[in-house]
Amino acid sequence: MKTLVTVLLFLSICAPAQVVTGSGVSPVPGPPEPVLTSRPANASSGHFSFLLTATDHSGSPVENLTKDQLSISDNNQVAEIANLENVNQLPLHLAVILLASKNNFSQQQAAAIDLIHRVIRPGIDQAFVITAGGEKLWSNGRLEWVNDPASLEKNIKSLDKNTGLPDAFGYNLDNERVAESRMDLQHFQMNGYSVFNIAWQMMDADPRPARRAVVAFRNPWSHSPGMHDVYSRMVEELHARIIGGAQRERTPFYVVGLEQAPAVSYQLTQIYTPMNSGPGGANRAYDEEMQKERERAYNAGRSNVERMADESGGGVWWSRKKNYSDAIEKIANQLNSAYKVSYSVKTTTDSGGGHLLLVRSSNQNLHIAAPKVCFVQSEASHEVVTQ
Repeated sequence: MKTLVTVLLFLSICAPAQVVTGSGVSPVPGPPEPVLTSRPANASSGHFSFLLTATDHSGSPVENLTKDQLSISDNNQVAEIANLENVNQLPLHLAVILLASKNNFSQQQAAAIDLIHRVIRPGIDQAFVITAGGEKLWSNGRLEWVNDPASLEKNIKSLDKNTGLPDAFGYNLDNERVAESRMDLQHFQMNGYSVFNIAWQMMDADPRPARRAVVAFRNPWSHSPGMHDVYSRMVEELHARIIGGAQRERTPFYVVGLEQAPAVSYQLTQIYTPMNSGPGGANRAYDEEMQKERERAYNAGRSNVERMADESGGGVWWSRKKNYSDAIEKIANQLNSAYKVSYSVKTTTDSGGGHLLLVRSSNQNLHIAAPKVCFVQSEASHEVVTQ
């Protein structure tokens, strides 16, 4: 039976633009900072479990991982691993989030179709595919889980590169020229209700035991915190909230990074006269400094994308290959290398709502991907159950 979810679209929170001039940044008051969600109660002791993936140095799945190859600390206390089992036989519930784009959307579609055929087993696994961002708002108010790869391929091909659901992140920096002056405009489009909320809503709609994952195509530029503390704090808390949601849902992010170097300010193509003094020299110095700021802002966005993947227990692959074939192969390998770890600690304290995890392997040839936080089972949206 297919699970249907009605998508409710709320008004987005749009932060006003900032004007960056040669004299610095002029902040414009924005909306209040987001309030973090409530935390679960403290746990004094107990048994916990989480999922991890294990791949070898070539990125291939590891089929014979043993618990003596792992060590775990919970809130800086050594944990005892009670059990480790391969759970690839469990159904996979997969959300695929494409990114609306006029430049590479067809490649994203081809990559998503490739992934679906690699990991979705007909009648066992299920997935849904949505698009984030775009000039036109997604008009279909109903989403459904689909367990047939052929039907999913048809759905993916029908997507419009200009149409999508609200994206949580939308940073941009525009260059303007007024007479002989330079001016850069920062734009922040921050949506309170976005594709990430819809992904969690879909996951909650089907509570059956399953492995869960989100595969998302992301442009690091839109994740940038910009160049001013007021908005940087808001972007930071929004990332923390989305990562926390993924950890609570036990749903890692696997990201195909759409590498895009920050555009060079068009003024850098101008001829500056005089070279060392006067307006020409001042403009050159300003443009060069702004280009450095753009690169810093881009790299910060890249770090935010990597943080989403790493802290949720997933991974990110920055790809320039046609149809992102290398990234899709690595993601498929990760999805086919799942283990459930059960462990216990004698005493533990709550750390902001969850248990801070640190997972290491004694085998240096292994790559272990695990969430950085494990929530107590009674508070987790989905507990992995194996028979």
